[in-house]
Amino acid sequence: MSFTTAGQHVGLDISRHTLRVVALRTFGRRHEVVTAGEAPIPEGLLSHGIITDPGKFAQVVNRLLANANGQKITTKFVVSVLPESQTFLKTIPLTAAELADPSAALRAAMPLHIPLTLDEVYYDWQLLVPVHPHEPTRVLVAAAPRTVVDSHLAALRQAKLVVLALEVEAIAIMRCLTRPDHLPAGPRVVLDIGAARTGLVLEHGGVPQLTVSLPISGNAITAAIASRLKLSPSEAERAKVVCGLDGERCQGALRKILFSTIDDLAEKIQAAVAFYRDTFANPEPLAEIIVSGGGANFRSIDAALAE
Repeated sequence: MSFTTAGQHVGLDISRHTLRVVALRTFGRRHEVVTAGEAPIPEGLLSHGIITDPGKFAQVVNRLLANANGQKITTKFVVSVLPESQTFLKTIPLTAAELADPSAALRAAMPLHIPLTLDEVYYDWQLLVPVHPHEPTRVLVAAAPRTVVDSHLAALRQAKLVVLALEVEAIAIMRCLTRPDHLPAGPRVVLDIGAARTGLVLEHGGVPQLTVSLPISGNAITAAIASRLKLSPSEAERAKVVCGLDGERCQGALRKILFSTIDDLAEKIQAAVAFYRDTFANPEPLAEIIVSGGGANFRSIDAALAE
């Protein structure tokens, strides 16, 4: 999210339990964080991605903007993110004939890919350049239920903010963590391990090709550690960072406790890559995995996944 005198705006991340704000200042190609902060979202204000009380949510937003650390936020312009679990991101192949009128072709094809009618969603799309010459031209489609989008717009407008865009989380993560001038030859996976869930984004050629929501979370891992080692939640959280999956630390206790969880995570990554290879007829091996979210602080998780 950029923060410049020419066009100021801030970014909001609305997750299941936490609201975060960030603003950047741009120096040529460099970016510097000048404002950041977070606040808890009261229980019940978010239900299946829908903001249930826009007025109360607006109060949380305004308190966060007023009390964020760093440079004072004066702009009313905001770019926000939609909950990943309530959005759909698909790549749909089109024939040469369909490319003559891609809008009409997508309206006909989307009901086969999204479990909602077109009247129930807002959507946007863009044509993609094929990664390989033999591949068909595909269209990247992002869609979200109108009920979810309308509730977010209502809450942010009650906070007296001007919404410039509502992002699909997977695209925002890819833009943040990858560089278009540094694309590996094969596909890569971004694994965003959050408190409540893990999002897997498979990218190739600079474009998200596949997204999967996994039932593995930082909170579940912390609970497993606390239960097995008889620790408090705060002690278990600290153990994740200090000991992690390093076999040399803490007698390798966490590695033993969480072996099956990490093994399951690795299998799900492999399954997503295999599905992509089969669906897209792409024989190239997985190039790299990027771990983000709070789970990126889990010591040696990169080494454990690499094994």
